Amino acid sequence: MDRQEPTKPPSSGGSKFGVIGVLLNYGLGRIAPGFAVPRLIRALGSPNEETKMAAYMALVKLGPRNADRLLAAARHGQRTASIVQLLGDLGDRGLIPELAEFTRSADPQVAAAARDSIELLQSVHDTQ
Repeated sequence: MDRQEPTKPPSSGGSKFGVIGVLLNYGLGRIAPGFAVPRLIRALGSPNEETKMAAYMALVKLGPRNADRLLAAARHGQRTASIVQLLGDLGDRGLIPELAEFTRSADPQVAAAARDSIELLQSVHDTQ
């Protein structure tokens, strides 16, 4: 009888953690954002769509208190378009001046994400 090699669990595509890891980092983000937020930002680059979406949602749920960390990462070229879009989803109109910087980006995806985020923040607050 031939022995079969054990099957490996599906890879999260190079990410050190999948959705479960993202959820754990979300929980840690509430008490240790300096530790968890950079890991969630890295997860935004996962080729696994579920991991990417979970990281995005976790960062939004953690709220605007991490905006400085997110802006610093975006300014250093980490997942810039995703982070700029995420900043709009935080709902903090005070981020508009920082987002305006990104409208001049040479990367058309980043510039478009910045314009969309600014428009979102203005429309949300105009309807309230």
